[in-house]
Amino acid sequence: LYLPIMAMSIGGFGGVARLVRITALEVQGEDYIRTARAKGLPESAISGRHVLPNSLLPLVTVIGFALTSIIEGAFFVEVLLGIPGIGRFTFEAVVSRDYDVILAMTVITSAVFVLMNLLVEISYTFIDPRIRLGASAAT
Repeated sequence: LYLPIMAMSIGGFGGVARLVRITALEVQGEDYIRTARAKGLPESAISGRHVLPNSLLPLVTVIGFALTSIIEGAFFVEVLLGIPGIGRFTFEAVVSRDYDVILAMTVITSAVFVLMNLLVEISYTFIDPRIRLGASAAT
């Protein structure tokens, strides 16, 4: 499973780096960054305390969806490379019309997708203190 995941993830590194750069530059233009600079905070403190945490939310979202896609896409890479694994097993089940295996793999794939989205949402609460689990929306 490692080779298919590596084969699919290498192409996404450039997009993630670009997203980090874009969101960091966007946050750099905010008023509270100018205020921190006016107070005389060192640039490392501004980057570490203000820019980085506020630019992580879009990054976590993209990485969560990318990991889900990579794990699910590894099935196809296993079939293409002839690597024995879950993807090959699922492909053989489709060819032989083994509906129980197809149904089980559909449930497992859906569970992975839901679990990754849940982990992304939970990680939001650690990154951004304004987001709380179970809190009702302000009116």
